Amino acid sequence: MSQESVNTDAELLLYPVCGTIGSVGVPGAPIVKFSLLVDPFHHTVTGMVIITQGGVVMKPIVVHVKGTIRPTRNKPYTQVVNIQGKYVHSFTPPAIGSVLASFSATMYIDNAWNGKGSFSYFRHSVEDVPVKRVPCIMEPAPLSE
Repeated sequence: MSQESVNTDAELLLYPVCGTIGSVGVPGAPIVKFSLLVDPFHHTVTGMVIITQGGVVMKPIVVHVKGTIRPTRNKPYTQVVNIQGKYVHSFTPPAIGSVLASFSATMYIDNAWNGKGSFSYFRHSVEDVPVKRVPCIMEPAPLSE
């Protein structure tokens, strides 16, 4: 049996993490809410993000993402997380149509998942904003009628 086919406890250690990227509480500020499943053994993350804009009525943008988590020497942070994904961006009237748009984010975080980050999505770029871990809510969302 090869070394690669043997499972260890470290290989099975996955953990969920949720949080925000952005200036929460600032009117009009774009905010990313993330919900990720982290596989530290393979240095990967997967999950989803929801992009909203503080105090502005807009349809939230939902993006399925994947990426990497790596150690960093950029003190006081211990890890750097890069995530990316694609979503359909529909134009508002009077424009017609939609395009496949990209989302990407980079987070410099400490072991508690707090730090600084940046993100970009269709014609928007947000730099050097807070990253803050929040509790993951494990309840299913209510179904709309």
